[in-house]
Amino acid sequence: MFSARTQVNLWKIFIVLEIINYQIVTILFNDFFLLKFMRDILLMVIVAATLAKGRIKVSKMLLGVGALIVFLLIAAIRTDSLSVILTYFRKYLSPVIFLLAVINTDFTDEKMYTDLLKYMLNVLFVFSLWGIFQAYILGPSFLMKLGYPTKYSNVFHTMALKDSFYFGNLGIQRVVGTLSNANVCAVILGASLITFAFNYKKVITSKWQLCKLLCVMVAYLLTFSRANFLALIIVAIIAMWKYIPKKSIIVLIGIFLIGCFGIMYFIQDSDGITHKLVNWVVNSLQFKESSAAGRTGIWKTAFDGVMNHPLGLGFGHTGTGVPGHVKSPLFFCENSYLAIAIDLGIAGLLAFVFYGATIVAEIFRNRTDKRLFKMAITIIVYVAITYVFSNHVYDRELNIVVGLLIGSTIVTMRRGRT
Repeated sequence: MFSARTQVNLWKIFIVLEIINYQIVTILFNDFFLLKFMRDILLMVIVAATLAKGRIKVSKMLLGVGALIVFLLIAAIRTDSLSVILTYFRKYLSPVIFLLAVINTDFTDEKMYTDLLKYMLNVLFVFSLWGIFQAYILGPSFLMKLGYPTKYSNVFHTMALKDSFYFGNLGIQRVVGTLSNANVCAVILGASLITFAFNYKKVITSKWQLCKLLCVMVAYLLTFSRANFLALIIVAIIAMWKYIPKKSIIVLIGIFLIGCFGIMYFIQDSDGITHKLVNWVVNSLQFKESSAAGRTGIWKTAFDGVMNHPLGLGFGHTGTGVPGHVKSPLFFCENSYLAIAIDLGIAGLLAFVFYGATIVAEIFRNRTDKRLFKMAITIIVYVAITYVFSNHVYDRELNIVVGLLIGSTIVTMRRGRT
């Protein structure tokens, strides 16, 4: 019989495998078969460990999962390639299965939850430190040599990483850690920072722990992910400000930094970095910056595709990394909700939303701790906002990490009912 501590240790290994998978397995080892499915094998072990404990505690969530699976099966019937079907099933269902496994585990005490969060801080500290070192010491040539996607740059007149790896047109590399892109990195770090903020006194117990947290925060900022910054600002205003310690110091630091930025803006000429930053922000808000401007057209095309195919098209028509044979039409979407609707149809999108609603219902059902309850809802709102701006529903590692944060919080709150 697996103990709760053994199950948590399996989660810890699984999380690390997820986070390093893209850079190590997909890129460095070119998806070597024995390595590619290590995560899936470990996930099966985690499920076996969970089932060995007996009773399933989230029967209502199973309704949402069942509804989602029905539409996944319908989409599979409409898809010709078996490899595409398996790929999309892994993307959709792996986070669902892991979340169910986490929620159906019983912590022996709340200390297990705190230890898990401290472990996550250590993992993300190393992850962030590596991301910063790679981006600003090793430089883009390192990722290019590993095999990250490249294109010919008209700016540098040579091969370079794709535009998504750079901050606007400034040529500043964005932090990706060991992941496929900076936006995925930002969601993982952002959701984790929300968790650490709500559990600050329990997780940050020394100056060294505070240094680790600051490193994660710096890495988050260096992802230069506008969608994540917007999402974090929204949830911070709504829910987090009350829990942030030493508010007056933060305000004073903010005023000081704004003042320094203003001085630099007036000292520098129009080619200075501060002017470029201001122009980047203004153009982004006006949807004139290349990435922001392109999204509106992509969204419209995807929305028209949903309206023209309300029953969905099956798998293999969305995203930029579709494996196997891809049939026309292809939609980039850059919006998880539109991507789901393209895959599963409008009814399938509603089934996905229903599944999400069952998770929220489970959080409400176990709201024995006001702080943890608000934290879980805040993370869900944060991730839901980022889903608007990218196909994050396909980013398995992102959804696995979020599933761990939400699931372990539900388990901890449930202890208050027993």
